This record gives sequence, C-alpha cells and structure tokens, in this order.
Amino acid sequence: MDAIMETYTGRRFDLANPDPSDVCIKDIAHHLSQLARFNGAPEKMFSVAQHSVGVADLVWGWTRNRKLAAAALMHDGHEAYTGDTIRPVKLLLQVMSPAIDVPAIKEIEDKIQIAIEFQFNLNPSPEWRQVIKKADDRMLQVEAWNFIPSHGAWWENPPDADVWTLSPLDAEGAEFAFLERWKRYGGSRA
Repeated sequence: MDAIMETYTGRRFDLANPDPSDVCIKDIAHHLSQLARFNGAPEKMFSVAQHSVGVADLVWGWTRNRKLAAAALMHDGHEAYTGDTIRPVKLLLQVMSPAIDVPAIKEIEDKIQIAIEFQFNLNPSPEWRQVIKKADDRMLQVEAWNFIPSHGAWWENPPDADVWTLSPLDAEGAEFAFLERWKRYGGSRA
C-alpha cells in the first residue's frame, strides 16, 4: 500500500514507514497551524500549533527546562501528518476493539512521533512524558473554558476556576509562534 503524503515543503512522507530525515520543522509548524482543535467546534479557529505553544510555555514555566519544553512543543507533532483525531474518537476505538492492544490510529501516530523525536533528538523520558501530559490536560481545560460552548462544564474533568483568557491566533500567527518557540526552547535541526 502506498501511504505517501506530500507536505507543505513538498516532501514525500511515508505514513506507514516514517523516515526521520523526512521530518521538517517548517512542515510541522505549517500543518499544525492549519489544523483546528476540538474538531472545529469553537466559534473561531484555534489551532493545534497554538495549543502546542501553550503546552510548551506551561512546561517551561513549571520546569525551566528548554529541552523538555521543546519536547512539549512537539507532543502533537504527529498530527501534522495524521490530522487531529479527537479524544472521544480514540476512546471509542478502544471500546469498539478491545481485542486489539493498540488501535491502528495510535500505532500510526506513535511511529510518526518516534520519527519526529529521533529527528529532533528529543526522546522524552517517562517522567518528562508525565509532565507534558499534565500540561496537555491543563491546556485542554483552559481551551475548553475559552472556546467550547459549554465551557467544558459537562466533561468528566471540567475546567476549574484557575483558567485564563486566550485569544486565537490566525494560522500565520500560530505558525510564527510555533517556530519562535522552537528557536526559544533550543530546538535543533530544521
């Protein structure tokens, strides 16, 4: 099967067998800036790129560790190649196919994420992944409070009172912010 996609910079990216040398920071930043959070439910576009910037900034604020913040910025990097499969769909896949250890989408995402982490020499430890997950969940709450009609009130873990106001960036602004954070947090290789 030919599972090749063309990226923003014109690279051929094999989704089935991702090659780290085909991973490009410009592709990731551009693709994520065009990708809507919450499957497009907010009134205004809020991108995965801007979400990733928020996660990285939280991690930086908590740890003052540049490499960990760079890894946090890339935590959804695979979505530049797969799109953003929302959490309810991932949970549904687990319920619908309990005999399968890892649903296929997760396997594809993980292979791509490994290629990204290898290309950029990130390789976050399990402890770092926990910090990133905590920041990811925190940003999810803040974004829900700001952009989802219910403000996340009926979610299993609704946002608490300690949220802050976000303003969505347009795609160009989100891409710029993503690339700026990559430089700020010491991202290596283009």
